[in-house]
Amino acid sequence: MDILNIALLLGAAGIGGAVGAAASALVAGSRVQAATAEFEAVFDDYFDGREDPDSRRVRASFASLKDALMALSGTLGKLKRAIRIR
Repeated sequence: MDILNIALLLGAAGIGGAVGAAASALVAGSRVQAATAEFEAVFDDYFDGREDPDSRRVRASFASLKDALMALSGTLGKLKRAIRIR
């Protein structure tokens, strides 16, 4: 059983406090990563070849969002390593 399954079980069991919050954050982060990857594929297909000013602005905005999500992913990775069950 990996850490995300353990986190999901802890959340479902209603474990509270810091452990429950950390478990919930890991599960949510995993879901956000999956949704972002799916959205990025559709986004890239849609904007492929579009170079108008509005498209460039939307791409730049999405790049900023993606950078922020990557920082969040790194932080969640640190959390995952910190609570890893040994």
